[in-house]
Amino acid sequence: GGSRTINLRELLSAELNVPPDRVIVGDIGNITSVSDTHKKLESPEDITCLGIASMYDEKEIMLPISFSVNGKNLSLLLPPFGGLSLAGLIERKIADFPLYELPGRSLSFSVNGTVRESAGGAPLPVLFTVNGSERHSDYRIMENDAITVRPPAKGADACLKISGLIETADILHISFNGESKTVYPGITVNGLPAMPETQVNDFDEIEIIREFRLGQVLQKLGFRKDALYPPFIFSINGEEHSSGCPPYVFFINGKKTSTDMAVSSGDEIRAEVNPDAALEYEKALAAALDAKREQITVVANQTVLKREKYGFEIRRQGIPVSAGSGHCADLPFSDTEVLKIENEYPVCGFIVKEHLKELSGRNEGGPGYLSVKIDGRTGALNDKIKNNCSISLSLEK
Repeated sequence: GGSRTINLRELLSAELNVPPDRVIVGDIGNITSVSDTHKKLESPEDITCLGIASMYDEKEIMLPISFSVNGKNLSLLLPPFGGLSLAGLIERKIADFPLYELPGRSLSFSVNGTVRESAGGAPLPVLFTVNGSERHSDYRIMENDAITVRPPAKGADACLKISGLIETADILHISFNGESKTVYPGITVNGLPAMPETQVNDFDEIEIIREFRLGQVLQKLGFRKDALYPPFIFSINGEEHSSGCPPYVFFINGKKTSTDMAVSSGDEIRAEVNPDAALEYEKALAAALDAKREQITVVANQTVLKREKYGFEIRRQGIPVSAGSGHCADLPFSDTEVLKIENEYPVCGFIVKEHLKELSGRNEGGPGYLSVKIDGRTGALNDKIKNNCSISLSLEK
């Protein structure tokens, strides 16, 4: 031992009285005359006092140190000066994961012909906590340190909706028939219509149509295309009718306009049913009703009376409406069905005030009761009558 002694070769040369170049300081591996040395002798600095002192002075000595990583107890030989850094845990694969991760995948796409990119998220770095306090990766581990290592995380992939590409100036704020409306610009992705909530994918070709025409705005507000332009087509009981006039008339800021007029934010738009189209619809509806009309005729006290045999129910797209009460307000969506409902008239349904006055005038003898005969047989006011029957009414004492 003692190979770390200063001037060892010169001291041995003088002691042995041999030239210095005849003195060789060899490694433990060169010792062949001593058996079973490797288990006891690791290196010269570990087995001699002078070697240990010299290595300590040169900050190269290895000393045992105990600590824990994520709850696992460890003991390593480490230099007393410098020791092992937290980053060294990963380099030595004590913590078996990388020190850094990659950022998230980015998106590349084009908007109106201009190539754009949306970057992925930044990675989450590894986090070291020592004895409950966060530490930097160059922190040197001390005896009995309790170390927690949170692995790094890959950055989130870029996630973008088309709404994120639409600028405030691209959005239209208008008033339609007195209600505030927000209209987004027209959007296509790879040539197909898309919504603001559509996700952007890699290499998408996106077109944002920033010019608003009234017809486009109205379709975004729910108008069918065939409700905006002539001919106006509707059906009644499955029979199709066509009108050459447009179903609606439109106004922008009080001025009548066409559907190809440009629309700007702040505009006030009003839509009204075209009275000419409404008139044609009402005529067709009246004709459909007339075609279904039938009457009941009875003779009451020798007076001929007539009543409608059927009542009618008008349905628009399956929803009952009342004729004459604004039922053509949604004119362009007119798929109309006229249902006839047979009226069941009791006798009292054919009595008019004039008959009652006439009978009352004949009853000079005081109160009595009303006698009802139907086709010569005694009946009652709530009896149902049939077509062409004869009713006789009289007051009996």
